Amino acid sequence: MGGLFGIGSSNVEEAEAGPENRHPRRNSVGNPLRLALFVVLFGMSLIAPKAALAQQPVHNPFVGRRVVQRSNEFTLHIENRIIDRKRVIHFYRVEQANGPWLWVRAEGNGFSGWALADQVVSVEDAIGFFTDEIRNDPANVFPYVMRAMLWQDQKQIEKALHDYDEVLRLDPSRGWIYNDRGILHFEQKDYEKALADFDQAIRLEPGIASFYNNRGTLRRSRKVYDLAISDFSEAIRLYPEYIYAYYNRGLTRADQKEYDQAIADFNEVIRLDPKDAIAYYHRGLAWTAKEQFEAALRDFDRAIGLDEKLSFVYRDRGHARAARKEYDRAIIDYDQAIRLSPRSARSYYERGLARVEVKQFDKALADYDAAIGLEPGFDEAYLSRAWLLASCPVSRLRDPKKAVESATKACELTQWHEPHDLGGLAAVYAETGNVAAALKWHSKALELLTAEGRTGSGDVLPLGHH
Repeated sequence: MGGLFGIGSSNVEEAEAGPENRHPRRNSVGNPLRLALFVVLFGMSLIAPKAALAQQPVHNPFVGRRVVQRSNEFTLHIENRIIDRKRVIHFYRVEQANGPWLWVRAEGNGFSGWALADQVVSVEDAIGFFTDEIRNDPANVFPYVMRAMLWQDQKQIEKALHDYDEVLRLDPSRGWIYNDRGILHFEQKDYEKALADFDQAIRLEPGIASFYNNRGTLRRSRKVYDLAISDFSEAIRLYPEYIYAYYNRGLTRADQKEYDQAIADFNEVIRLDPKDAIAYYHRGLAWTAKEQFEAALRDFDRAIGLDEKLSFVYRDRGHARAARKEYDRAIIDYDQAIRLSPRSARSYYERGLARVEVKQFDKALADYDAAIGLEPGFDEAYLSRAWLLASCPVSRLRDPKKAVESATKACELTQWHEPHDLGGLAAVYAETGNVAAALKWHSKALELLTAEGRTGSGDVLPLGHH
């Protein structure tokens, strides 16, 4: 779903749209952020064809192309029924034509309907079209908003921001424009400007749930977790079925290790959308953090059943299976994760850990090397490789010198500030017989743990190799 790893869609409205018609919009997973604009709906006397499947495709230059609406008067139909688009702008894909009508499908949420061909413009021609509209009527807000959306679709964020600045110059009372400009500032990692825009959007229109969701997402990204949860909760209060807000609040609660509350939020996401594979995945991660691996495996299985191409779900199911000491099954999952995503350093690394447990030491070293090759800053992989090179039961694979070099590299990558890496270096020195160096780095690791308020030696040695 959208809003997974980002802000999610905005709700923007024309002045004529009343608050009773404002609803948060949902996107599917992985779609780029898109702007949305509430529009005025007008009835039409024309009768659209009955249904897309009943029509024979007609050759038309629009078929197969992406299009957007030309004006506020845009409507979608099936027969004499107007499709409720929640007054939101979308990009559409034209699937077929019938006379003056085009069957279009919205990107993201998948709803469809018939539109008149003269109500749309192809994405390729749209920027030129709306530029002409602006030239003909420089005080008209609508073409600026449309052009900003199109610039954003092309990843030309500066141009999109310029158009939104112009909209606000023409009319500074529109909260949804501040909201959408805030999304663009967020994309550019200009967090202060993004927060200022979301704040202003909420001041102008305090009843829009998506504005709080967007500000909460920004606050979560800055680790201001309490305020983020407050924003998501307000979004839910305003719109009790706002799936984005439940999802984002669940992620934030997991960030804070409040796993029971996170699970409750993902339960709501799944209730609202039982086919949301990513919600099952994140609930599975929460179960894993609680070491309730059977529940985690059920959720990972369900996520894979809904979408078998999610490589990270196989990887984390492998992790749960390894925690249950089901190493052979874990390796099968890591194999599939790597087939689907061959550049995932984490999958190679975790397969290496599992291979150590089944005494496939040469393959484990190859996996650590592959992880490092893909992600040269992966300190855990350097450390695990170091420990195996220092302690491997197969003598031909032991290499004390390379073990120390690899553990030292792990410490360098974390600027000698990570107790776990320093403890790993100490363990490698101890295994290779350098007791003085082992004591030195063990003491350094304990000093860091004490300074950070952590206790216990479990943080000092490499994971999986005690």
